[in-house]
Amino acid sequence: MEEFIITVISDIAKKKKDNNKVPVHALDIEIQKEMHKRIKDKMREMWRDNKLIVGTTINHLTFYVNKTICNP
Repeated sequence: MEEFIITVISDIAKKKKDNNKVPVHALDIEIQKEMHKRIKDKMREMWRDNKLIVGTTINHLTFYVNKTICNP
């Protein structure tokens, strides 16, 4: 988890530096948005690989680990 956080913060700062934006630091909201995007992208990939089973409730999505493929 620590490595993930450092990578996200570093990537945000690098993107700002590459685009000549200052200051070159990551705001908490930028970190949260980027983490959310990366986690969601990974979950989509896991769903496509049948590692996750996705269902729905009235207001939300539900997730289960597909135990026939993964042993958590």
